[in-house]
Amino acid sequence: MKCHLIFHFCLNDESVWPEKHIKKLHENISIFNGNKFYSICEINNDIKSLEKNKNLKFILNNLVDDNTTVRYFLNDVNTKESIPFFDFSLPSLSHICSSDDYAFYGHTKGAGYTKSTNAINAWNTTLWKYNIENFKKSIQPNFKSYKTLGCLRKIEEKVGNKINDNVLESFHFSGTFFWFSCSVFNNIFWKEHSRQPHAIERWPGKICHYLESYSEFDLGESLNYYNDKFWEQHNIKGEM
Repeated sequence: MKCHLIFHFCLNDESVWPEKHIKKLHENISIFNGNKFYSICEINNDIKSLEKNKNLKFILNNLVDDNTTVRYFLNDVNTKESIPFFDFSLPSLSHICSSDDYAFYGHTKGAGYTKSTNAINAWNTTLWKYNIENFKKSIQPNFKSYKTLGCLRKIEEKVGNKINDNVLESFHFSGTFFWFSCSVFNNIFWKEHSRQPHAIERWPGKICHYLESYSEFDLGESLNYYNDKFWEQHNIKGEM
């Protein structure tokens, strides 16, 4: 069994978050013994800025090996990461993986924020802790039992025919960091998607029932993850 990686880097010289995510990924890159698919964009689609970006140089020098495919994209606010994910990373992975393999999706969450709030810090800290830093303890042992795994899972309650404004499936992993079984490629539904900004967050709920998903850590209530007080109430501090 191999562990593959799909990661979207939105680079922004005015935000601390791309560099912090890249550092975390570098610290844990040994988890991924399979193929890696990187999509990269510059937040303002400034090619000259991208060419000089120190984080891009670090990625290319330290996170790329013979099993890595890198592709560059424009940053489209109307679709966000959905085009790289559905049109590049997923199809590429589907051609080379085994049904026994698993893959992780992550991204430079917070890249659009020029200031580091405690809420974004605590949220990102939680995503890395329970998806990656606790990988051998909690995620990997549950691979064979679940199709999707992550943390901060929100199981939606339907209101009429609508679940909520952004996430239309029965569950999602808030923050869009998650693992999935490559066995999902045996089902045609993995190809069915929109190109909405929240399409990737919705995707785990399209490929399996919530009972086939595993969440290592939940807060399980009406969520306001962008609010500093929310994390303070749960005594969760940002450590990135």
